[in-house]
Amino acid sequence: MPSTAVFVKNLEGSMTEEDLQTAFAPFMVDSDASSMLVAPHFDRGFAFVDLASQMAVARAVSASRTEGIRVQDKKLTVEPSKKPVRASGLKAMHEKRAGGPKSGSRSGRGGGKRSGRGDKEGGRGTGGGSASSSAPASSSA
Repeated sequence: MPSTAVFVKNLEGSMTEEDLQTAFAPFMVDSDASSMLVAPHFDRGFAFVDLASQMAVARAVSASRTEGIRVQDKKLTVEPSKKPVRASGLKAMHEKRAGGPKSGSRSGRGGGKRSGRGDKEGGRGTGGGSASSSAPASSSA
């Protein structure tokens, strides 16, 4: 099944999600830009924009290749995304930016694992060292 997202290149670090939403809103089938999802990587010069329909993707790609889509006087390169942009992944990314509750629970679990590993390593080193030290000493004596 073809994706409902586009891969957008040639972005500047000063661009915002709102800039992309404004640029791609005219291509939306139902003209409801609130259903548009953006996964920006402005620092790396690209973004994924889910336009919610394959028709919107076709319109945006066609416009990019003919007239060009411009944001802040910069012509963007727009191609159909090879992989679908999952809404769940975008929502998780937005929650992470907003400081969602998931980050706190992860650190709690990670701390428990670290202390467990340290206990095992400490036990092996102590047990192995004392057993090997005492075994040759008792057999030699």
